[in-house]
Order: sequence, then structure tokens, then C-alpha cells
Amino acid sequence: MAERSILAKGFRNVSYLTIGNVFASVINFIGFIYIARELGPGNYGIFVTLDSFVAFFQILTLNNIAKVMIREGAKNPEKMGKLFEKTIGLKKVLALFSILICLIVTMFMPYPWLTKLLIGIFAFNLINYAFNNYFMSSFQAKEKFQYMSALTILSRFIYVIFGIAALLLGFGLIGFILFVLAANFISLYIRYRVSKKEIPFRFKVGPYYDKKIIKASLIFSLIVFLGFFASSRIDILMLSFLRSEADTGIYGLAVRLTDPFYNVKNLIILGLFPTIVKIFHSKKVKSSKLWITSLIIGVIMFSGGILGYFITPYAIPFFWPDYADSVPIFQVLIFVICLSFMEIPFTNILAATNNEKSLLKITWITPVMNIPLNLLFLSWFGMIGIAYSTVVVHIVRFFIFFLTSQKVLKKQGRIF
Repeated sequence: MAERSILAKGFRNVSYLTIGNVFASVINFIGFIYIARELGPGNYGIFVTLDSFVAFFQILTLNNIAKVMIREGAKNPEKMGKLFEKTIGLKKVLALFSILICLIVTMFMPYPWLTKLLIGIFAFNLINYAFNNYFMSSFQAKEKFQYMSALTILSRFIYVIFGIAALLLGFGLIGFILFVLAANFISLYIRYRVSKKEIPFRFKVGPYYDKKIIKASLIFSLIVFLGFFASSRIDILMLSFLRSEADTGIYGLAVRLTDPFYNVKNLIILGLFPTIVKIFHSKKVKSSKLWITSLIIGVIMFSGGILGYFITPYAIPFFWPDYADSVPIFQVLIFVICLSFMEIPFTNILAATNNEKSLLKITWITPVMNIPLNLLFLSWFGMIGIAYSTVVVHIVRFFIFFLTSQKVLKKQGRIF
């Protein structure tokens, strides 16, 4: 009964997050229709390029320190205040350091001067990357996911309002980026204030080094960083070097259409993570539960994916007439989403059971595959070859996660 109670709470958490994400996605989609159409493939290509380029430097912010805090806080929520004060000083230093490195590297990139200028401006979004999930960890540790849901809706609303306002006022691409930055900082400040009310902590704290926290955080951050090289963001960056801004925009639109699904995936992971920590901290679990759960997820996702495949040729040209070439790309990426969802039981449990080193050992394989396959398939098939490469990488990645989780967890006696 105890396990059922814990699981019920976990699924209730996911429901809060899913509802919030649905509303946020509707708001975001409405804004996305206008913003992508108004910018056009060329300017939109510049925007997704600088967004992907700046995201590359997230690793320098140690952005996955939040996962370590959640793991420790889920065991004892009373520790969260101290965990914030142990880490927030370091986070401030790393956020500024990441901006500096991003600005230096930008100067040597083969981009036009305008793109470099815009990257320089958008580099300050690294502050948002550094603290966004960090502040939200207070709600995850205490499993108050209704707050996360409400804040997700609010942040999307602010983003869309500011983005549309910039374009309606005729400020163009530069104005749009400045308004988006302003929206992100307003949302971040709200998250900070709400988080601090939930778990009081001091913001004005100097850098503090906790070997255990830093080591685990670095491993998780390296996993995310390596995952970047197997993600659509590296695909966009490669296209920005090899093809035109318009082509990058065409591919970028298809990628952006996948974002709501990955947001749902991340919310499922966040919602179930504290629950999984508690279950595996106290008992063994049948190994069959893992792959059966993955199979059920796969059946649901691929059923929806097939439906989406046939709807896409009508939907994209209707909303974005200038992006018709995005149709076949998104049709391929739909099935990447399905494979990604099927990984959830394996990746989440490895992270929850202190097996981040195993995750790290796996994660480096897909980047090694993705970049050469991108170049090869791009030469063979054109832009859609990048999407084909992503499918191949995710198929291999799924089976590696499945086999590794079975081997590691059985060896540790966590499953039987």
C-alpha cells in the first residue's frame, strides 16, 4: 500500500505539471504562429541559431546541480534551505563566467557581424539557464508541483506577450530579442521570489565548495552537455555553419514544433523523480516493470506519432505558408520524440539511484555518432538527412539505456 500511495502521489505530480504544460503550450503555440510568420525563415533562422549557440555554454553554469539538490531534498526536505545556501554563491559566479566565455568564443565564429552582435546580447540569457530549474527545485523537493505548473503558464504568457509586442511595435529582430530577454528575467525573478517563500534561504552568499554536491552536479551537467551533441540544437548549429539562414529557419521550425513534447517529457521526469527516489531508496522492484512501462509508453506515443505524420502536411502550410519544406523534417522528428519518451523509465531510475556515472558512460556514445552521421546524411539526403541521423542515434541510444539499466540495477540489487 505504501508503494501505491507513493506512486499515486507521483502521478498526481505529473498531472499538475501536464495540465500546466498544456495551457503553456497553447499560449506558446499561439505566439509561435505569429512570431515565426512575422520573422520569416531568414530572421527566424538567425534566432534559432543564437538560441542554440548560447545554450551550448549551459554546462559552465553547472545547470544540473538542481537534480542533485532534488535527490537529496526528496530524502529530507528540511535540508533544502542549506542546499541553496551551499550552492547559490557558486551559481552566481558560474553564470557570469559562462557569459564571459560565450562572448569571447563568439568573436571567433564565422557568423556575420549582426549575428555575432545578437549572440552577444542573448548571451545574458545564460543567467536564466543557470537559475531557472535551480529555483524550481524547491517545489520539486517538497512535491508542490501545482506551483511549478502555475509558474510555467505565467512564464510562457509573459514570453509570448513580450515577443508579439516587440514585432507589433515594429522593433524587428533586435527588438524581439531584447523583449524576450526582458520577459525571461521577469519570469526568473518571480520564480525566485516564490521559491524563497517556500524555502527561505539567503541569496547574498559567497561561493562555497561542497565536493560531494559539485562532483555529482558536474557529472549530471556533463551528461546534459554530451546530450547537446546528440540533440536538435547541435543539428541547428551545424546547419548554421553549412547552409543558409533560411534553411536553418526551415529546420528550426520543425525542431521548435517538437519542443512541447520534450517539455512534457521533462515534466514527467521531474514529477516522478522524487517518487522514484523514495521507492528505490526503500525496496527492490521487478525488472519487468521497467520494460513493460517503456513498451506501454511506446505504444501510446507511436500511435499518436502516426496520426501526427498524416496531419503535418496540412497543418504546417496552413499556419506557416513560408515553411512548407519543414513538413518532411517534422514527420521524421515525430518518431524521434516517441523513442525519447520510451527512455524515461531507464534514465530516470538510473539518475534516482545515484548511477549518474553509468549515465555519463552511455551519453558520450551518441554525440560521437551524431556529428559524423549528420555530415554524411546531409551530403546524401540534404536537410532531411539531419533528421534521419537523429532517428538512427536515438534507436541506438534507447537500446543502450535499456541494457545498461538492467545490468547496473540488477548488480546493485535494486531490481530482480
